[in-house]
Amino acid sequence: MGGAALHRHLAGSRRVIIAIVRHGKAERDSASGSDADRVLQPRGHRQAAYLAGELAGRLRGPPILLASPYARARQTAEPLAPALQTALQFDERLESGQPASCAIEVIAQHGSPRGCLVLVGHNPQLSDLVSLLTRGPVPQGDEWLRTGEAVVCRLDDWVQPVGAGVAIERLRLPEY
Repeated sequence: MGGAALHRHLAGSRRVIIAIVRHGKAERDSASGSDADRVLQPRGHRQAAYLAGELAGRLRGPPILLASPYARARQTAEPLAPALQTALQFDERLESGQPASCAIEVIAQHGSPRGCLVLVGHNPQLSDLVSLLTRGPVPQGDEWLRTGEAVVCRLDDWVQPVGAGVAIERLRLPEY
């Protein structure tokens, strides 16, 4: 569903839209040896720029933009903030290794009946989150929520979002 179609889908609606963004392609290791310090590869920066443009054309806003404080998630989220005309906030509940239930808490805390949320983080948390929101199985492996991919979902109940979501669209940088 393109930007115009998504806006028509939302017109007059009080539904919450959430974009779930997996960080861009990152280096395997960091100079410090810490997973939290892994930075984006050039492809990851291109993915982030692509998602910034695509989400800016699809989301009514400005949304609330929340990201894991890990370097690769931060670097993915940084170009989203100006494109979406919003501030970037960090939430430790979106860090690598956190369960999907932590992301559900973030949605319940920051959702609003007129707003959009953009969450930037890591797998398997984000794939598990999509599965919980839509009550559907999410294919395992790197084909679903690959690095630098976003899934846009509509939530009918942001206070109790489990099972209240419908995946509307997947966004990923075309591979050449």
